[in-house]
Amino acid sequence: MNEQAQEQFIPIFLESLITNTVLNFNLYLYDRIQNSYVLYHPHQTGFSKKGRHLLIENGISLLFITAHERRQYQQYIETHLHQIVENVELRSDEKARIVYQAARDLMEEVMEGTLNGAMIDRVRDFIKNTVQYILKERNFFFNIISFVPHTYYTYTHSINVCIYALSLARRMDIHSPYKLANLGTGALLHDIGKKTISPEILLKKGKLTDEEWEIIKEHPQRGVGLIKKYQNLHSDILQVINYHHEKLDGSGYPDGLKERAIPLYAKIVCIADIFDALNTNRPYKEAADTFHSIEVMHKEFEGKIDKTIFHELVLLFKG
Repeated sequence: MNEQAQEQFIPIFLESLITNTVLNFNLYLYDRIQNSYVLYHPHQTGFSKKGRHLLIENGISLLFITAHERRQYQQYIETHLHQIVENVELRSDEKARIVYQAARDLMEEVMEGTLNGAMIDRVRDFIKNTVQYILKERNFFFNIISFVPHTYYTYTHSINVCIYALSLARRMDIHSPYKLANLGTGALLHDIGKKTISPEILLKKGKLTDEEWEIIKEHPQRGVGLIKKYQNLHSDILQVINYHHEKLDGSGYPDGLKERAIPLYAKIVCIADIFDALNTNRPYKEAADTFHSIEVMHKEFEGKIDKTIFHELVLLFKG
């Protein structure tokens, strides 16, 4: 089988499939002997417990879908995410892998596709289910952090910031599902305004010109404007999007807010945003490790970020 044909199939994990649900996509197995993909389970048919156990007994944990049915699989995961995170038979790390991959697929569509109200609803529903998972899983952070890549994409950065922000909030004794959902939605959409900025600027390897930097600094307000076209979201969400680059000393943007004028959730997302920016490869720099990233934040952002929240970030990685 040639490389082009192989690229038509996408691997999915068996644990992401819920028994007694109807699959709206075909499932394939890979035949190593024939070096080909074989239809195992046709679409629009129920996925049974018996079928699942048969795969497990044969040591099969990886199945495949065709690339053109990726959207159907994504819809399936989003629809059944509540059942996935509630499934007591799934290990916590398996749930974390499914949650992260679902977030990646969703945010890739959000950042690279056409935004609309239905898509924002999907983000909110996804966060509600993720919060449910976080509140029930003690080891949520360390389970899901193992799937965080160090290669920068706007959509993976948004997911990482969301993970760090929600984990910090939990350490700060914010337990309300409603509050966590607002924080998580704001964190996931914090860079939505970058949809309106040219990739040539966002991915530029060299130093930005003054004009380009001014355009970059517009992304929080552009993001709020973009969201307001489609949804009337809670002020907590909009404040995260608008103020996540504000600094305590007034040196941030877009409004140069100081200290108490900066909303708490924006302060949390600011720290999560800085940490992930340091901890991932960017077009203009290589990633720093966790210790060095925290050290840089301590030295270079003193007086600019909230000390209490930063201390919780340090403790977060100490476990």
